[in-house]
Amino acid sequence: MAQLNKSDNIPNKDDLILTIGQFEQDSSFSGTTFFGNFNSNKDSTIEWLCAAYREGLIHAYRLCDEGGLTISLSQLCLAGKIGATVKLRALGKAPKELLFSADNPIAVLAVSPEFLLTIHESGNENRIPVGVIGRFGGSDFSLTVASRQWDPPEERELIYLPVKEIEAEWKKCIVRRMS
Repeated sequence: MAQLNKSDNIPNKDDLILTIGQFEQDSSFSGTTFFGNFNSNKDSTIEWLCAAYREGLIHAYRLCDEGGLTISLSQLCLAGKIGATVKLRALGKAPKELLFSADNPIAVLAVSPEFLLTIHESGNENRIPVGVIGRFGGSDFSLTVASRQWDPPEERELIYLPVKEIEAEWKKCIVRRMS
């Protein structure tokens, strides 16, 4: 399997936040927009990701296999010292499962808006689902989830934290682990 180089793996202001890998879709809530057919396996998706990264189509990425989507998004915010605004739909899943499951999606990407069409077309050609879930910018990490499991079904902002607070907590965790 191809290896990903993490040396320049930093999102830029106004980069779009994309997911790749299997995700459920529903047009009744605002949020994730999907392109493509959903068939790909993880290895072929990683190969595609490596190629797109080498071509410079992707500024930054995080695989979601250690902590899920929320952890991957937080790591990208920390790497770039930049905020993010994200909107998701939790369809058929508990919001906690959507946010912290390592199964879905495979990766989170930071992509310049000018490369969205290229990523979309390449994803379609390779049968890799690509979803636009937000944008990088500002100094806060905001994550809103729409779920039918709430009564009434609604959108809720589940995370709103300054990136500086996330960084401070992350550093505390490192210190605790090392002592």
